[in-house]
Amino acid sequence: MNNAKTFKDFLEKCYELYPKDVAIYRDIDDYDTFEDLYKKTKYFATYLLNKGYENKRIAVIGKNSYNWVLTYLSVVSYVGIIVPLDKELTPTEIERVIKQSNVDIIFYSSDMKEKIDIISKEIYKVKYVNMDKYEFKKMQKDGKKIYYKDKFVDKIKRSDSELSILLFTSGTSAKAKIVKLSQYNIIRNAYNLNFRFDLDTNDKFFSILPLHHTYEFTCSVVTPLMSGSSVCFCSSFKNIKKDLKKYKPTVINCVPRVLEFIALGIKMEVKNQKKEKLVNRMIKITDFLLKFHINIKKKVFKSIHNELGGNLRIIPCGAARLDDDIFNYLMGLGFNIYQGYGLTETSPILTVMGIHSKKNNSVGTPLKETQIKIVNKDKDGIGEIIAKGPQVMLGYYNKSQNDEVFKKGWFYTGDLGYFDKDGYLYIVGRIKNVIIANNGENIYPEELEEKISEYEFVKEVLVKAKEVKKESHLVAHIVLEDNYKKKKNIDNTIKEMIDELNSNLPVFKHISDFVIEEQEFPKTSTLKIKRW
Repeated sequence: MNNAKTFKDFLEKCYELYPKDVAIYRDIDDYDTFEDLYKKTKYFATYLLNKGYENKRIAVIGKNSYNWVLTYLSVVSYVGIIVPLDKELTPTEIERVIKQSNVDIIFYSSDMKEKIDIISKEIYKVKYVNMDKYEFKKMQKDGKKIYYKDKFVDKIKRSDSELSILLFTSGTSAKAKIVKLSQYNIIRNAYNLNFRFDLDTNDKFFSILPLHHTYEFTCSVVTPLMSGSSVCFCSSFKNIKKDLKKYKPTVINCVPRVLEFIALGIKMEVKNQKKEKLVNRMIKITDFLLKFHINIKKKVFKSIHNELGGNLRIIPCGAARLDDDIFNYLMGLGFNIYQGYGLTETSPILTVMGIHSKKNNSVGTPLKETQIKIVNKDKDGIGEIIAKGPQVMLGYYNKSQNDEVFKKGWFYTGDLGYFDKDGYLYIVGRIKNVIIANNGENIYPEELEEKISEYEFVKEVLVKAKEVKKESHLVAHIVLEDNYKKKKNIDNTIKEMIDELNSNLPVFKHISDFVIEEQEFPKTSTLKIKRW
């Protein structure tokens, strides 16, 4: 195992262990080995250092690519502080973030050019470099020449505990939380993740989520490279199926919306072939055989697996709770889904279900070196999740915000959950989302939203409290699936759904009313609904 403490050590050990193995694909026949990656990070870092960017703050923004990863690794390993930015930000938001984090140079991909052109006239001190153009390639070539004249970059030793990564978490307003991470935070998180999955040089990770998000960079770049696995990139969301067939990956880190998209595609294909009854029957038969440790799911559903490349063996899922129906359907088809839990502030993983254990609905057990406790429990054992471990952030950029989350060495996540008798963690919701019922009971809207989402006509839902004559009533705000938007009597269908739900819930959890929303709810880069 690559037991490094800094990114520089991590890249050196990867080079020593897997020099000629494929590290990162640009395309199926265009890739760099670990030796290539190791050398190119040094060349690029040499250029940046030679131009005076030592200890500077360097931003990267744009679509997932080899150049995006090269920039990040070069800066963190040898140069200064990397500031990964969300490519969905508006020009105004990008400008605000650049000012807040005092960025000196920003590397962007061509798809960001229109936005960059808008802001570049406003902030004159910042240098802008298109990663897809000749200037970026020339930087590497010049860096290579400088490196072989004086290999000063090899002598650089950066502390594993110093600030190396700045991440914006809660939007981009003046009150946004900016997370400070060290190299050790991410490296150690990836190291401990490797113990949950038997990864090796035969594995290929398919990167689909935005790389600026710590979940994707830690889990789909650092973790695989640490084990000698390779990384490839999805060209676009609409090309998922095409790219999966091309690269034939073994691992995809997902969020629930991606798996919902995949499951919907499978169901539509099965329906078009009029094989719904056959598939459902075979799921039941293969589930029964599992009780006798006979697993023939991949053989039985080989044609479905082949549509997704044919080699998928691990599908970790995080960032939000996965719908039970989606989880059970994909598991029934022989896809291995492992739910996990974490935050940007924890680099990001705290718990995950490993390949040698399975519990539906649980997000697994704590990683090695990670401590988790539940505090301020209610009568059902549900309380706030607090954590300690090498992956916990250095703190927020705004020091005053740290007092809210750090107490006696523990990080208070703001999430609610509980452990079962076997030590498996379950997430209930966010503290700030809890609704206090008229009788004083806690209502977790995520629990109700999950139940409502199981109905086929519901695309998205948020449950909110509405004050009526000084009493709190629950209202379901529903976005309908497209094919139900113009259906007659849809209001009656929703009312029947609510009546059915309420019949199985205590009175204080009853849904009193509903609103049909015309537009989908705004979402984060990992496709979570922005509740507020």
